[in-house]
Amino acid sequence: MPHHGTTPQPCAYCERIFAAPPWKLAVGLGRYCSHACSVLGRSGSPLQRVLLNFHVDPERGCWMFDGHLNRHGYGYVSCDGHAQLVHRFIAQRLAIMPDPKLSVLHCCDRLYSARDITYRACFNPDHLFAGTRADNARDMAIKGRVRRGV
Repeated sequence: MPHHGTTPQPCAYCERIFAAPPWKLAVGLGRYCSHACSVLGRSGSPLQRVLLNFHVDPERGCWMFDGHLNRHGYGYVSCDGHAQLVHRFIAQRLAIMPDPKLSVLHCCDRLYSARDITYRACFNPDHLFAGTRADNARDMAIKGRVRRGV
């Protein structure tokens, strides 16, 4: 039985239902039922860590990364000692981005308002496509995601 003021939810690792305080959920904590599950959920290969740390946005179909986000809202995972953006990591693994010099663009950003950057945590392969830096700048300008013209 959950305590007053807590939210029952499944553990991100073992899926056991546990009670998490709302303040922890608000700051991105409270995803694991125990310290052991927290350690296990954050270990493993980078791909395992990505696939254990996401939820699906039922309205948009976005696979939203629940792990670490950088200050720009992009998910990142440590890979060989370097932080790698999750959407680029997935695009490279699935050959969506054949050349590492290319940018990885989101097509799902059109489902969000111009000021809403939460789409940046999406790594659904169906929502990603490769393009040049010029393609990325043009795409951002068309969608109203830049403050100045390109």
